[in-house]
Amino acid sequence: MFKFLFGLIFFFVLLVLLAGALGIGFLRSIFGSGKQSSHRSDDTIRTSSNPDKDKIFGDHEGEYVDYEEIKTPEAPKEDFKENEKE
Repeated sequence: MFKFLFGLIFFFVLLVLLAGALGIGFLRSIFGSGKQSSHRSDDTIRTSSNPDKDKIFGDHEGEYVDYEEIKTPEAPKEDFKENEKE
């Protein structure tokens, strides 16, 4: 009898702790936490410490080219109305 009662109490304690952890995580996601300000300062340090790099793509990349249409032989046309009846 005491094992069952102890197991039941232990289960409810774990359930309350899990609900509390989820609630705290939910509230932090809504209202934010103090960690965001430290992330922003890290990002500014990283971007300012990186030297300017050369362009990755050359000047010729991404230019427009002349369009040339390629004609392909047409497939034999079937009467679509006959196919719908089947």
